[in-house]
Amino acid sequence: MKHIITACLLTLVSSICLAQNYTLMTSEPSRVADGEKSTESFFVEITSEVFARSGIKLKVKKGHWIRNQKKVSEASPEQALLITPLTRTEEREDSYDWILPISTYKLQFITTDRSIDINNIDQVINIILLYKLERK
Repeated sequence: MKHIITACLLTLVSSICLAQNYTLMTSEPSRVADGEKSTESFFVEITSEVFARSGIKLKVKKGHWIRNQKKVSEASPEQALLITPLTRTEEREDSYDWILPISTYKLQFITTDRSIDINNIDQVINIILLYKLERK
């Protein structure tokens, strides 16, 4: 997972490396236990490190999450605003510059149980149906 996140961020950085200053818009971290990192902090840390290693200046501005999404989606390229992480939906597709088009995403199953053949869709469906019945 770390490799995928790093690759995505490096792709993002390589596509914007000609710019000098960027501002990462993020939200105030939610409450977390002492010593733990919030999801927001995790992505801010990764993004900051990628930019630092690339020699690109990155400013982090914290604020209300919904307002920050709106600011970034309405910003001109000259404003150099970024936002991460962001759930990708069809409604947001045209509002942001994405690394990959949404149509290339495919559903993926992941398990640590090696007895399950995740390439066999019928077996996966049966497992899901059994799970739903057990939870009722």
